[in-house]
Amino acid sequence: MTTGPGSSQIGFENAFRRACEAGNALEVEAELSNAMHHHYRLFERCWTVVKGRHPGATKQEMHTVHLGAVPTARAVAWVRQFDVHETVEFTEFADVYPGNYHTDIYGTLLWKPRSTFHYPTTDKDKCGFTGAYDQQLAGQLVLDTMRHGFDELLALL
Repeated sequence: MTTGPGSSQIGFENAFRRACEAGNALEVEAELSNAMHHHYRLFERCWTVVKGRHPGATKQEMHTVHLGAVPTARAVAWVRQFDVHETVEFTEFADVYPGNYHTDIYGTLLWKPRSTFHYPTTDKDKCGFTGAYDQQLAGQLVLDTMRHGFDELLALL
């Protein structure tokens, strides 16, 4: 049996829906973690497809040039290495336009600034992940940006 992007898409859609329907913060975090796992699976598949189109590209070129058109997807793929509770927060008030996706919990779910992460977040490999996070995710609505990032990847295939 082979699986293509469809299995990642079904997994993401189910986890994303459960995150929106979750009744408490722990359930939201668990389902966001699941959704990020499926996002990363699709990211890796896209990497393979794009690398096949540009076989001589270096890792840095792959991230900054060939996958540069999907900055939100790159940022979500990068941030999945951290625990969800370190990267997202519920806040009652936010200076962010209400998004298209919401949880069943009162409050707005936002990506935290990198400076609040427990572990260092330097971008030693020069692939621009931390910059992508700062520009695309930090301070933004979690569910809307996750959905957008996943859709960016689907468009690559």
